[in-house]
This record gives sequence, structure tokens and C-alpha cells, in this order.
Amino acid sequence: MNVIRDLKNWKSKLEISVFASIKNSSVHPLRQVRRLANKQASKPVFEMLEERQHFSIVTVTTTADSGTGSLRSAIQAVDAGKDNTIDFDIPTSQESGGLGMWMINVKSALPTLTKPALIDGTSQPSYQGPYGPRIDLNGSETTTAVVGLEATGGNTTIRGLSIGDFSTGVEFSDSTGGDLVKGCELGNYAGTNRMATDILLDSPHSTATGNIIYLQQSTYSGIQAAGSYDSVSNNNINGFDYSYGVGVDVEGVEPSGGGFPSNVTGVTVANNAINTIGTGVCSDNFTNDNTISGNTIDDADTGILVENYSSNNTLTNNVVTSSNLTGISVLSSYNTIGKVGSGNTVTESFGTGTCDGIDIYGGYNSIIGNTSSDNAGAGLVISYIDGADNFAVHNTVQDNTLDDNQGPGVVLGNDASNNLIGGTSTGQGNVITGPDETLNGANIGSFVDVSVDSTASSNEILGNSISDSPGSFGISGTSLPEAPTISAAVAPIAGAATITGTVHSTAFTTVRVELFASPAESSQATPLDNEGATYLGYVNVTTNLFGNATYSTTVARTPGEVITATATSNGTTSEFSKAVTETRLSVIVPRHI
Repeated sequence: MNVIRDLKNWKSKLEISVFASIKNSSVHPLRQVRRLANKQASKPVFEMLEERQHFSIVTVTTTADSGTGSLRSAIQAVDAGKDNTIDFDIPTSQESGGLGMWMINVKSALPTLTKPALIDGTSQPSYQGPYGPRIDLNGSETTTAVVGLEATGGNTTIRGLSIGDFSTGVEFSDSTGGDLVKGCELGNYAGTNRMATDILLDSPHSTATGNIIYLQQSTYSGIQAAGSYDSVSNNNINGFDYSYGVGVDVEGVEPSGGGFPSNVTGVTVANNAINTIGTGVCSDNFTNDNTISGNTIDDADTGILVENYSSNNTLTNNVVTSSNLTGISVLSSYNTIGKVGSGNTVTESFGTGTCDGIDIYGGYNSIIGNTSSDNAGAGLVISYIDGADNFAVHNTVQDNTLDDNQGPGVVLGNDASNNLIGGTSTGQGNVITGPDETLNGANIGSFVDVSVDSTASSNEILGNSISDSPGSFGISGTSLPEAPTISAAVAPIAGAATITGTVHSTAFTTVRVELFASPAESSQATPLDNEGATYLGYVNVTTNLFGNATYSTTVARTPGEVITATATSNGTTSEFSKAVTETRLSVIVPRHI
């Protein structure tokens, strides 16, 4: 501070000197200023320096667990405020078994990093990048379950290390956040089977990216994100088998006294490769506004699970294959499954479970733009089950492809009500087919495209393409409204047909009659087993005192197809009508004599 005071005094004296010289001289003032400026230019100039952070490096030079040059002493130096970067330069004479790795066998818990720091395994001179970390932090010799590296100071980076056989590999637990674990390899390598969580992000705005993780039977989660706005991306997570563990677990804590909001929000789980695991990605326990996007999940019991009051999450552009139970399972409400960037793809769910593509057990969810196909169960199930956060109500299902599954394309199950399958605007309809006949050869004719449970009510099925299941029923349920009838389908001109018919509902009720066309060979001759491959349009009519109404409308169609219809009234859609083949009008031209 004395230097600053002297500089200020020097500046004040200089200003007085300059103005005094100008006042007492006969030389023009501007010329005097130039002369004085030239003189001052040759003098040293003092500037106030901005405050800068000083980076100091301590180097690990031995694989010993303690003592000079050890990792333990380096962490102690950081905690003492002497250094903030830990580099490695361990001599080749300490290389482990000629494997190009340097193993640090930890005997007891390492000190917790309490100040911001960088631990840089890539600084080891022989680090080989994509061939994996060369510094191996091994906890198999610890007698109690300990954390490999724990940091509480915030803004800490751990990169390029191999960390194994601890209870937790890397743990960030602070309120400052901004922590990063990158390019590390974690797992149980010595058969201790003690690693419960490989990476724990219990700090906000923290990141786990580019890591390789190997889960074992005891592992609960590969990466647990428990801080708001955490990011888990581009990791490769390899499980033990599909009965154990969670690849990425977005985990909150139930608010005191229950209710909302959650203490964990805005987590991003993106572009991770996860395989052979119990659950690929789980959003759980009051977390909300999370984004699960672009992940590839293969051979899991459940690919993506959203449960326990986890809401307002977005699941988009994920690819889930070979699930044992279900591809995507949502037991909570107000989530978006699909579309935003691009919808999810769920295929080849085969195993001992229901093996559905997508299961929705909550309410007010949007299922938009997904593909669910070639699964052993249904393409999409909306149903209530015990343990769900809400009833299966007010879900919206639009612009999905739900085809070639062994079960129905859509199941509206137990107490499913007030759900919308399709819509009245362009692009909202779904493509729905029933069982793939190549998978169910002996059972053709016994399945349906859309199955409606007897307890389900007030579900609208509008503007969809429902077809391509020979011998199966398009829409089937025991408590649906009466299907309309088609009296005639007359083609007055090429490329159009005028369709007339009758419909029955409650008195003085508006009924929406939708019309469909299907190839003649795929439609059957009984009222219940017809479908609608191409949506042609609709007409609204109002029933009379007796609940009856007639309708007539002209629609464009392809010659040679058959016509079917559905009726929607009081919020519920009927089965398909009996198919009718169009009749072409003959035009008689009089002969001139």
C-alpha cells in the first residue's frame, strides 16, 4: 500500500509542477505542454496492476502412498493453500509390471480437497490419450470403504486418471459447483466389488464427460447427478448384467414436508453409451426440468426410467434397444417423451418382462414423434399401476410410429382416461399397426392394433393410420361407443367418393365421423376387424332426440380401396365400421339418331 500512496503523491506533485511552469513562462502554453510531455515520456510510467490468480504446480513423483512427492502430500499442499495444480512425473522405474501404468496403492482415505484445484493425470509424460489413463489410483488395499478423490472446494477438475476399488471413485460435494471429471476410467478392477458409485456430482453446474466406467454387481450407479444444472455427457458406461445398477442416476432429495419444488433441476444427460445394465438412465425423486437426449442404451432391464414425482423432463433422440422389461417407462407426470430435437427410437425389447416399447403410467405427458417397433410386447401402453405418481390421464400421443410389435400398437389399459391418440391437425396422427405376422404366424386374427381396456374411458383416437395387420381388429374394446355404418360410397368422378351413412349416440350430441381408406385385400367382411390405413377426412353431425344422425361428405381417395369409419362422441372413439367398397356411377351418353 506504501507504493500506491507514493504513486498518488508523485502524480499530484507532477500536476502542480506542470501548471506552475505554464503560468510563469512567456512561451505559448500549448508549446509548453508539448515540451513537458516529451520530457515525461522518457520517464518510467507506473500502472496499477489488476489482481491475477497465481497458478502454482506441485508434482507427484512417486507411487508411494505417503511422503515427499506422493499424491497424498500434494493434496495436503493444495489444502494448505501452497499450490492449486497437481501434475504427475513419476519415473519409469516405478512403472507397474511393464504395463505402461503407474499404480498408486492407497492404504487409507486420501485428504479431501478443500480448495479449488486441478489434478491432471494427462501431465504424466507417457500419457497416451485414447489408450487410457496411465496413473492408476487403486483402493483395493484400504480396510474400510473410502472415497477415491473427494473435493469440497468447488471449481475442481480431475482428469486423465484410472480410479478403482473405492466405495465412490470421485465425489464432488459442495455448494459452489463448477466441478469437472473428464477422461477418467473407473470401476472395480481387483475384484473387491465395493464401488457403489463411480462418480458422484453433488454440486451444481458440475460436469462428467468423456469417462469410461465399468459397473460391477455391487455398483448402484455409474454416475449420480445430484446437483442442479449438472451435465453428464459422452461417457461410456459398461454394466455387469441387466439385473444390476443404474448407468446415470439423476437423483433428488424429497423436500422437507413433501411437495414441490425439487432441490435438483435442469440436469442434462446427453450422448452417453450405456450397455448391459439394470436401468440405463433414471430421473428420480422430485427432480425436474431435466433433459435426457441422444443416449444409446443397449441390453438394459429398463432403458430410461422416470419416476417418483420427477416431472417436466424432456426425453429426446435416445436409441434404446434390447430391453428386458421395457424401453422407456414413465411413472410420473408432465414429461415430454420425444420430438424436440427428434423422437426416441425403441426397438427389440425381448426378455422376461412385458417387453413393451414405451410404458406411460402417469398423466399429462406428451409422447410425440417416437418410433417403437419390433418389440415383444406392445408399442405403447398407457395404464395405471400401483406406485405411479398420478392416474394415466390426459396424455397426448401424436406423430409416433408404433408398428410391427408382437403386441398391439397401442394399449389403453387400466383406468386410462381422457387420453388423446392422434389429433385433428395435420401431422398429429400416428402410424399404428398390430402384431407383425412374421412374429405371430399362428395367432394372426387374434390381435388388435389399438386395444382399449374395459376400465378405460373417454379416450379419443383421431386422424391416425391404423392398419397392416391382416385378420386383426383395428380398434377393439368392450365399452366403446357404437360404430357408425356406411350406407354407400359412390364415386361420381375419378379420384373422389361421396360417402353416406348413419351414426348413433346420446341425444343432441355432436359426433365426429372420421373416414378412412384401406387396400381391399387387407380389410375383412365383419364389422369389428376393419382398419383405416389412410385418413380421408371427417364430418360433424348432431344427433336428434333419439340419438340418431345421418352424414354425407365427399372425400378424395384412390380407386379400388375400401372405406371405413369411426365415430367420436362424448370424448370417446368407437371401433371401425364395416368396410364398404365404392360404387362407380355409370354415365349414359344418349345416341344421336
